Amino acid sequence: ELADFTADAGLDVQQLDGQRSQLEAYAQRLQADRESVSGVSTDEELLNMLQVERALQAASRFISSVDDSFNEIMRIIP
Repeated sequence: ELADFTADAGLDVQQLDGQRSQLEAYAQRLQADRESVSGVSTDEELLNMLQVERALQAASRFISSVDDSFNEIMRIIP
């Protein structure tokens, strides 16, 4: 019985050591992920996205205006 208990305890220690190693590796990965995005400002990124959206809207209005002018010219020319 003592041999079984000792063997079981040894297996438990090995399993727990493996789990600890996995958790440490996971924690290191999470830390690296956090550090990779820590310099990103969500407010700044949102402002950049809004600027791009407004530029696209302006380009769309310009293209629409050119298209309307072209259609008008084509209508005038017989």
